[in-house]
Amino acid sequence: MGLKRGSGRQHVRAWALACADALVLPAVATTLRAARVPAGWEEVATLPFLLFAALLVAAWLGLVSRRSRGPAPVHESLRRVLSERYARALIALALATLGAEVLLGGFPGRLFAAVGLGGLFALPLVHLPARALLRRLGRRGLGARRTLVLGNNARALEFVERVRRDPRHEVHLVGALDAADPRRAGAPSLDGVPTLGTTDDLREVLARHAVDEVVVFLPMRSFYGLVEEALDVCATAGVTVRLPSGAFEARGAKPHLSHLADAPFATYSSGPRNAWALAAKRGIDVFGSSLLLLAFSPLSLLIALAIRLTSKGPIFHVQTRAGLRGRPFGMIKFRTMVPEAEAMRKHLEAHNEVSGPVFKMRNDPRVTPVGRWLRRFSLDELPQLWNVLRGEMSLVGPRPPIPEEVRRYDWWQRRRLSMLPGLTCLWQVRGRNDVPFERWMELDLEYIDRWSLRLDLLLLCWTIPAVLRGGGV
Repeated sequence: MGLKRGSGRQHVRAWALACADALVLPAVATTLRAARVPAGWEEVATLPFLLFAALLVAAWLGLVSRRSRGPAPVHESLRRVLSERYARALIALALATLGAEVLLGGFPGRLFAAVGLGGLFALPLVHLPARALLRRLGRRGLGARRTLVLGNNARALEFVERVRRDPRHEVHLVGALDAADPRRAGAPSLDGVPTLGTTDDLREVLARHAVDEVVVFLPMRSFYGLVEEALDVCATAGVTVRLPSGAFEARGAKPHLSHLADAPFATYSSGPRNAWALAAKRGIDVFGSSLLLLAFSPLSLLIALAIRLTSKGPIFHVQTRAGLRGRPFGMIKFRTMVPEAEAMRKHLEAHNEVSGPVFKMRNDPRVTPVGRWLRRFSLDELPQLWNVLRGEMSLVGPRPPIPEEVRRYDWWQRRRLSMLPGLTCLWQVRGRNDVPFERWMELDLEYIDRWSLRLDLLLLCWTIPAVLRGGGV
């Protein structure tokens, strides 16, 4: 038994649009060259120019068009170009220009900007005739996927409403089948989609109607055997089957398709999944922590000297903290307390000033005079840049908790461990120690759900005034 990944006709249509898009940039370059705008095209011979145009096409197809999502209105095409396609096109153009300069010589790099800017305005216009042509073909019954809906529930109705609301989906609804008698009382209406029988009639319906694909919305828990039988029937008939990736719902987790040991899985994850963005986050951590360690090295030496001269004990305090998914690691801080601080804590639990499993006390008697000043401006956390450099922490992320605190978490609070801990996060720029524990946990989860490189950069900027205000304890 096997499932088809998608319609071959849809695949050909996507590549046709991708090729049309790929020809836009060479067309823009050719037009600018013929008009000699801007000046400098006369320096490029015909053969180097043709090779440059070929590089543009290859780079576009390789870097951009794999994510082609079909034609769209002009404003939507422009949004796509600005948000993802044009950024990738700039990379392709840069690589092509550098290749032409290195391999061929004499190619003026200033023309790169002219071709890129021209492509910004030309790319959305390509979709005007493509959209009109595909709409006309769709009205004639060509190109639209003839789809049978298996199931009659709220999720099936939502799918039907989406198809009806936006004709660009190019789906023709043949009908619907349900697991029970469709004439039963209280059955929801699928927005006028004809009911062709029950799931027992699937083989007969496929034989009587031209069906390209079957979309299954039956509840997996109740109808697992029936769904498996439907897959066998459709696979034998060569009909594509689509199962919603969110067949099971998990709070805070989003489903996506993945492979493990070459086996396909529907994977549920609650953290960020963009591998490139996460790699960039790690690059920022390595560069930023290295730069900050170097920049603050004189101040760190002065702090170390002050700690050594004013109190007994080591300069650094290494405390076991829970990292990603609860992995233990040694978090490094400048020592701000007396050496016997851990033993004294159990006698101070009654004076805890925050809710939840954490311990904070504004006038903690264990803190040394120098330590109190370091804590006020978060300077005791400077050594944690080594943890960032070593990959145990990030510049931005939920603060790493003590393992004992994690054991006392409510279960939903453990999700804050699904991302690498950091030096700063939302709660530190929204009140720091004045934020109640429950709100602190909610802000950490909000950060995980909203994560982006832009948010990280904003939080780094917002942390500076928060630290300068001196609200640490």
